[in-house]
Amino acid sequence: MIGIDEFHEILTEVCAELPQDMFDHLHHGVILEEREKISPHAKNDDLIILGEYSRTGYGNRITIYYGSFVRSFPMEDREFIKKNFVES
Repeated sequence: MIGIDEFHEILTEVCAELPQDMFDHLHHGVILEEREKISPHAKNDDLIILGEYSRTGYGNRITIYYGSFVRSFPMEDREFIKKNFVES
């Protein structure tokens, strides 16, 4: 798996390629967190959240969990990660 700095570069590249109107109501943009996140619906930590959209009184954002990608795709390279960002 690639490091978090390279992961951040890929995320930045993908966001730059998306239409700007997709970000109009994301007051806090796209946030990268180092941790992994397990779904509250998981049994034995078997359901991992890669990213999520959040709406709060303070604004909207998308959070991407680097640790979740590391756990889900431990052997994948830059091209695989970028392709999966674009497809989702």
